[in-house]
Amino acid sequence: MASHHRLFSTEEKTKIVLRVLKGENIHAVATELDVSVERLAHWESRFLEGGREALGKSTQRALPRYFWHWVGLIVVLILTVALLSVLSRPGPEP
Repeated sequence: MASHHRLFSTEEKTKIVLRVLKGENIHAVATELDVSVERLAHWESRFLEGGREALGKSTQRALPRYFWHWVGLIVVLILTVALLSVLSRPGPEP
């Protein structure tokens, strides 16, 4: 199998899963598309659980809601420290 993942559109995944559900051998389809049987089986189970729409969703977990809140606070803190360091520099002597 290839070491990289080819990206398949939702429509492509749907057509591939339907081929397997209609009786094509999952190993033959996986070999033809150069993807793992496990990947095709995962698509199939997602399709059976949620239909076509489920294949369009990312399998990665979404970040918790508070994550972006903390990112924003950290950015504000960094900018504040940078501003204070600039303002605290001694100015030119008169």
